[in-house]
Amino acid sequence: MNCLVLGVISATHACDHSRVGRNDRVFCIISGHRPRTRTQYACGYFSKNPMLPSGTPKVHSPFFRQKHNSVNPNALSIPKENFRGGELMTQVVRITCMFPQAWTIARNTFIESIRQPIFVVVMLIATLALFLNPSLSAYTLDNDNKLLIDMGLSTLFIIGLLLGAFTATSVVCSEIENKTVLTVVSKPVSRPIFIIGKYLGVTGAIGLAYWTLSIVFLLTVRHQVMQTASDKFDMPVWVFGFGFGLLAILVAALGNYFYNWVFTSAVVRLGGVFLTLGYALVLVVDKQWELQSPLVDLNQQLLLGILMVFVAVTVLCAVAIATSTRLGQMMTLLISIGIFFLGLASQYMLGRWADESIYFDVIYRIVPNLQFFWPADALTQGHDFTLSYVGMVVLYALGLIGALLSLAVILFQTREVG
Repeated sequence: MNCLVLGVISATHACDHSRVGRNDRVFCIISGHRPRTRTQYACGYFSKNPMLPSGTPKVHSPFFRQKHNSVNPNALSIPKENFRGGELMTQVVRITCMFPQAWTIARNTFIESIRQPIFVVVMLIATLALFLNPSLSAYTLDNDNKLLIDMGLSTLFIIGLLLGAFTATSVVCSEIENKTVLTVVSKPVSRPIFIIGKYLGVTGAIGLAYWTLSIVFLLTVRHQVMQTASDKFDMPVWVFGFGFGLLAILVAALGNYFYNWVFTSAVVRLGGVFLTLGYALVLVVDKQWELQSPLVDLNQQLLLGILMVFVAVTVLCAVAIATSTRLGQMMTLLISIGIFFLGLASQYMLGRWADESIYFDVIYRIVPNLQFFWPADALTQGHDFTLSYVGMVVLYALGLIGALLSLAVILFQTREVG
């Protein structure tokens, strides 16, 4: 197909002339071609266009005839009224051009997030807390392993909250205060795309940390609580868990020394990979070092519970992003913690008054009900989750995230960053 349709017809309709630059690039997803310069994008550069009616004159844009014919003398601009579906194609191209921009912002935000020292410090504190949970839950005078699951899920929930608050403020609030956000919003990148990219990058970084900590939690569940003096250590957990964890730290340190790797980001990435390999080896051997099926110690209901807690963490991350567009780190942390506790207790604090007062009913519907995401009660009481329930929880979370990100965009649109 000898055609290159870039979807924007009139130069004045396509982009702001003051922002056209040879280094600004647009991904021509519709045409399947390699990225072209924004100049060609605005000029409607093409060879043969089957979408044009026969006999349509190929009119040069006055602006680009004067400014850019020396660069591309074949550049043409077709009036929008002579183009079939021009307005629709313009909107499609604009939408498709947003994805590369959001992906670039998300990737940079992800790298920036895992490089922060506070990110690794919080992960180390969470790992230590998960490591101590089997010892701390050994005083229930009942089934201590139920308390172990409850404490482990609580640790993942709280750590996800803290990571979301700290990371969101460092990549949004700090950039606004330091004026570095001007380097992004001054280019043809809209503020909604900036917020979406920041959210995706922060969520990706928290997802990687959450995965690593979930592996540590699953290792403690496999080890279980030593409730009697006759209980023995689960040596495969100690050997593969600690062994691969220390190996990740060693490889990150060597990479930092010989190849100038950033130690914090390297240990976060390698920790997730090596601990996953260690847990996979733990699943195929029992406490006596005999081979077994990996499904023997793999609790599928617990995995669904971990997934639901992570979905709740993504909602809290959206809360932190929305708050950090206007407030500083301390206020973002306080508001995130307040939403966390209010969401867990909303059924008790607001739900019972919702039928009697319209004000309580409105607040009850606005505040995220995090009790829907909390799986510990069902797990400890032996109630199974259905896939339909998990799907409804995910849809509820997506609605909350969409509303919170919309609020973040509204707050950021009127924020002075200059």
